[in-house]
Amino acid sequence: MYEITIDQIKEKAEELAKEGKSWHFHILTPQCQLNDQDRFAFILENAEDSEVFITYSDEALMSLGKKLFPLLHNDVLKEGDDDQSRPSPEGKKIIQRAKELTAKGQLWHHHVLFPDCIYNDSKKWMILFEDQENQKTLKAVSDQEPKGDLKEIETLYYKQKKIE
Repeated sequence: MYEITIDQIKEKAEELAKEGKSWHFHILTPQCQLNDQDRFAFILENAEDSEVFITYSDEALMSLGKKLFPLLHNDVLKEGDDDQSRPSPEGKKIIQRAKELTAKGQLWHHHVLFPDCIYNDSKKWMILFEDQENQKTLKAVSDQEPKGDLKEIETLYYKQKKIE
């Protein structure tokens, strides 16, 4: 894992997207089960070249995540009415819980684990929702990119004012 600046992460992500390489990112909170630090981490994975880049911060860097999301999932937020644009049954449970927490003003976070992600041992697509209020983890696993789940979950996630 290479520690670099946030500007370098942004540049590297844009470069990987332009080159058409397999990449993705994570925003880890200090309480996140994937984070072994007491501060926020922004991780960029270049799966194609087996490189992982990280930067640490006192804030969640959600604005960078929001900028990079369309580069990563360029067609997820588009309107559609096919099976792929609708949430899965497991995704619906995550979406419902995210809405409940949002309505209570409680912050939440999730992870999109690509099949080649360093945090994913299933080798399938996985959305991992950390429910810190109930100390539970919800999962939605699929063979294909879960576009219907992502469309709703990501929209809800980036509507939050900040993540703690």
